[in-house]
Amino acid sequence: MELSRLPFFDALANAETILLAGAGGGYDIFAGLPLYFALRNAGKTVHLANLSFTHIYATNGRRIGPALVEITHETEGSTRYFPEGYLCQWFHEQRNEATPIYCFDRAGAKPVATAYRNLIAELGGVDAVVLIDG
Repeated sequence: MELSRLPFFDALANAETILLAGAGGGYDIFAGLPLYFALRNAGKTVHLANLSFTHIYATNGRRIGPALVEITHETEGSTRYFPEGYLCQWFHEQRNEATPIYCFDRAGAKPVATAYRNLIAELGGVDAVVLIDG
């Protein structure tokens, strides 16, 4: 069965802009990549975010607000553990795409909820948020 034929995609039929976010931390956003590519193939605008285990304030990523940092392929961070940076590099090197990943700090429920609101405002609004726990 083709991924885009699952009922999940019917629920997103009217959504044009989607925020796909790793909810459990670490490499969860990688588990969402099949959805990311299927949604993009369906003509959707898809943004990536992740609850991060990386010390995001030790990076030179753009701080959007409390508990929220934008990571790109140019962001410098840990050489030991930086899944979001690795993925941004992959998009740049393998697909020639500048795909940012927005990282949420593990700061607690209220700060992360505020960070989600700030990110949605930064993106100009979204029609759907899809959480991935891989």
